[in-house]
Amino acid sequence: AFAEEKTRTEQWLEKGLNEFCFHVTVCDTDYVITDSYNIYYKANKISFNNVTLFGNLKANVVFDGEKAFLYPSGFPFIHFQFEEDFESDQDENFVMTDILDDLSFIKNYEQKINSTVYYVEEFVYVDPEIDDSAEIYKFCFSGDELKLILTKSEYQITQNEIISNDVDDNVFKLPLFSINLTPIFRMIQNLLFDY
Repeated sequence: AFAEEKTRTEQWLEKGLNEFCFHVTVCDTDYVITDSYNIYYKANKISFNNVTLFGNLKANVVFDGEKAFLYPSGFPFIHFQFEEDFESDQDENFVMTDILDDLSFIKNYEQKINSTVYYVEEFVYVDPEIDDSAEIYKFCFSGDELKLILTKSEYQITQNEIISNDVDDNVFKLPLFSINLTPIFRMIQNLLFDY
């Protein structure tokens, strides 16, 4: 028996990545943009920059490998530290093949997106617990390099564009002179909610 040939997506993900930056654009099904932000990853650190939280609040969320912080993007002089410390058990390489475990390959083809022609491998995810939950994943390559990951569900369309494989360590650091408001928040929380 012949081994089943791996998709280009499987081959690319198996290489693993030790650093990258995605620009994420989220749209509703009418292609109206509802959010736009960057995700930075390096070794065991990850940063979400300018992501929308709590209505219209834009914030940065940083996991520095041990602790997690949140601070407003437009007012970086204050921050909150997540209650738990995060012990990372990841190695230095981010192996993403796990994301394919629940996806089924459908087909491959060429598609023009924003004036660029990509080789596309399309997968589907169906949640066995939820009817009509199919999500389509498109992994878009230019040559052998993955450039875009597009996902489409019943409610939204997300474009993840790889804009860099070189990440500055500063994106995982708190802004200089930022004040930790977590102790004040915890004090108020204890006063109001502990009986």
